[in-house]
Amino acid sequence: MGETQAPEDTLEEHLAEEFDGLEKAMLAKEVCPSCPGLEHCKFSSGERPVVKDEYGLWNSMGAVFISRESCHHAEHKRRLESVEAQWDNSGVPKRFRGCRFGGFERVRGTEQAFESSRRYAEDFDHETTKGLYFLGDVGSGKTHLSISVLRHIIEQGHVGKFLMVPRWLDRIRSSFNRKYDDSPTTDEVAREFLHRGLLVVDDIGSENPSEWVREQIFLGVDGRYTRMLPTIFTSNLSPEELESRLGKRTVSRIIEMCDGVLVKADDYRKRRLGDSA
Repeated sequence: MGETQAPEDTLEEHLAEEFDGLEKAMLAKEVCPSCPGLEHCKFSSGERPVVKDEYGLWNSMGAVFISRESCHHAEHKRRLESVEAQWDNSGVPKRFRGCRFGGFERVRGTEQAFESSRRYAEDFDHETTKGLYFLGDVGSGKTHLSISVLRHIIEQGHVGKFLMVPRWLDRIRSSFNRKYDDSPTTDEVAREFLHRGLLVVDDIGSENPSEWVREQIFLGVDGRYTRMLPTIFTSNLSPEELESRLGKRTVSRIIEMCDGVLVKADDYRKRRLGDSA
């Protein structure tokens, strides 16, 4: 049988560990307040040792009260990683991933839309139920503004999704003939419209208005309407034009759900081509 370690040896090792922890906690107290960032961190992953009670360092067992806490640099890094993870899963197409308020080209006709969008984003909170209806011609910047709102609210810790209506309808159609067990069911795809956070519904009214399309969109809009979920719609069509395509019951709900935002500008893609000519 192996030799049993003497109790005094165990106590010495225990005390050595405690003093080592106390020494590191004192070091953290000295260096952490002026630390410029995680790349200079002297502790593992920004988890610094902290003396829990400076006025009672020792408990009845002779142990130092030492805990580990994340520094503000580590917390900031984790928050950024969380934001980027949600952004990656937001459904925003790659081409529009860089849309931000700071990168929006404010030309004549877009000033009010820009200010309304930014104000909505800044005021957004967990109690927000009202949405926006961006109306503008192709290339006017309405999608850029709606995604800028989405990015801002995600950065503030809220959840949001981007849904392009024609592609959503295509996914529903594809779900009718599932080839693989792990493919989403029709109900799962349809429920994307009922995302619990802010939903940007892009390009509504651009699809062929068959009875099936009308019904799918009505079910989605009605679901968000009854649940009072915040929704941003973008469209090339006025409410009157949209009503002729999707029906009165759908559009009446959208009007009640949203404040209108008119984006009046020429196609920015053509403007850029003109500038480079």
